Formats: sequence, structure tokens, C-alpha cells
Amino acid sequence: MTTPLLEVKQLKKYFPQLGGVTGRKVLSEVKAVDGVSFTVNRGETLGIVGESGCGKSTMGRTILKLLEPTSGEIFFDGNDITNLSPKEMIKYRKDMQIIFQDPFASLNPRMKVFQIIEEPLINFGVKDKESRKRRVIEVAEQVGLTQAQLNRLPHEFSGGQRQRIGIARALISKPKFIIADEPVSALDVSIQSQVLNLMRDLQKEYDLTYLFISHDLSVIKHFCDRIGVMYLGKMVELTDKNSLYTNPLHPYAQSLLSSLPKSHPDEKKERIVLTGDVPSPSNPPTGCTFHPRCFSCMEVCKNVEPAFIEVEKDHFTSCHLYPNSAELQNKSIEKESVVHV
Repeated sequence: MTTPLLEVKQLKKYFPQLGGVTGRKVLSEVKAVDGVSFTVNRGETLGIVGESGCGKSTMGRTILKLLEPTSGEIFFDGNDITNLSPKEMIKYRKDMQIIFQDPFASLNPRMKVFQIIEEPLINFGVKDKESRKRRVIEVAEQVGLTQAQLNRLPHEFSGGQRQRIGIARALISKPKFIIADEPVSALDVSIQSQVLNLMRDLQKEYDLTYLFISHDLSVIKHFCDRIGVMYLGKMVELTDKNSLYTNPLHPYAQSLLSSLPKSHPDEKKERIVLTGDVPSPSNPPTGCTFHPRCFSCMEVCKNVEPAFIEVEKDHFTSCHLYPNSAELQNKSIEKESVVHV
């Protein structure tokens, strides 16, 4: 059995809200990421979907140690990187890169494109200037940029071209793993497909593994192999894309997928409209965090937090509508006993 490239165990990222006369008293904590666990296999694309503010981007930045985790464990390529210092993380930076959501805000407006793409090579100790130049030109051409464009500044490009620059910068060190944080949300629909096709071609060429963060269910379905659904800092469902889109288990996932447009005029589809607002992550509800808006809420949902369990093969969810892990284990034991007899 192959080891996953990335393994995340009970990852938490809390932000303290400070107050008081000195501004140092911790009034409460914003639970941006609250106990998330999953794996990403080599060569696959894991999509993360959910409403704005559910913790998707914070989780991605915490995995890369751009933000320090509050607790939990992060394993990359079999190595525990959870408590590594910034200096110790340098050797892993080469293999772990990110494509940011806003291609303009993530590029230095005073640097030419050549300098932006070249900078990671300098940071990673590539001293030969000619080899850096060849590598920059090679990657630029792979993402659809010409050599003449490398001498321009970021403001001289369109949104789609700027995102290509961001992709080239992420690729320059030949990474194993890329977190794509809403990489096409700021682009026109026609440009989105071009960038997604480019990312897929590059994945094959470089044997890349993606963690693809998006709120667009159509993009996630088109691009990802498996999908995780997040709500208020927690993972509520995780499975392959076919299982999720044909048989969503969690009520929140069901409501999200009901918002997709009909694929055919004759298709019968009922829209599930959620009531109420998303609770504050600084004061989440007790029990299941989704219970104030859930159309299947039971009394146990208000007080007991559901476990994140495997309900079907490779299909995980956290909901009291399904048996708990102990019951599933007992059923498995009984089934094995029957087969043995």
C-alpha cells in the first residue's frame, strides 16, 4: 500500500480575539479550522468545497505552514512537518507550492515577470544565472507566455495571463504538491476552462498532486478526483466525485448539490433552501455545528458532535442520520463470523 503524499490529522487553526485595556486579553477564539483529517494520494486532485468563510483557504495555508497550526499533525511525503521552524521548512518549500486566488495581489507590481518567476530559484540556492534563465523561459513557454512578455510588469497583463504567471512561479521549482486556492474564481468563464486545461496538462507532465480549493461545484466536479465538503471549519463529507454527486449523504452536501442547475429540461430536481445564517466560528453551536440550519435535525444533533466515519466504502461523513463507527464495526464483525461459519 502506497503512502499518501499528504496526511492531515485533526488539524486545528484558532485565531484569538483580543480585547481589554491593554489589548492582550483573549476574549474568544475564531475556530477557522476545527479538527480536520484527510489524506491526498500521489497524483490525484482532492477538491475542497464549501461556503465562503468555512475555513478552506485557512486550512490550505496552515498545511503549507504559512500559518502555524494550533494543534493536529501534518505529514508530507512521510515526514512530520507540523512543528518545523521556518528555517527547517525551507527544504520542503521546493516541493510544496501554492497558486493564490487573486493573481494580481499575489504578484509584486514592481518586479518584471522574469524576476517574479525566477525568484524561487534564487531562494532555493540555484546560483547559475544561465540555468535559471533557461528554466524560466522553459516554464513560461509551458504556461503560454512568450519571452517578450517576460520583460513586462504584472499590470500589463489580463487576469488570465497573470494567473499563468502565478502558475509558472509555482512550477519553477518542480514541486510534487500544489495547493490551488480558488485559482479561477476571479477569471471569466472562457478563461477558466483554459487555465483548468493548462493545470491538467501540467499535472500529467510534472506528475503533480493538487489540493484544489473552490466554491464552484461545477469546476470541482470537472477537475477533481475526490471531494471534501467543509462547513464551519469541519469536514462533513469526503468521497470520490461520482459518489458525492449521485449520492450525497450529509444534509449540507445535499443542499449544496441541489443548487446546481438542471442538466436537462425534463430533469426533476428539488431545490433545498437552508434557513438561517451561518453561525459565527467564534461561537459555534454545540453538537453538530450544522444543526441550526439542518432540515433533518434530531435532538441528539443539538448536544452530541457526530463522528467523522466511513458510512460506505471510501465515503465518509459526520452525521447522526447514519450509524456510529462502533455499530459499523460490530456489523462488520458479525458479517465476518457468518462468512467464516
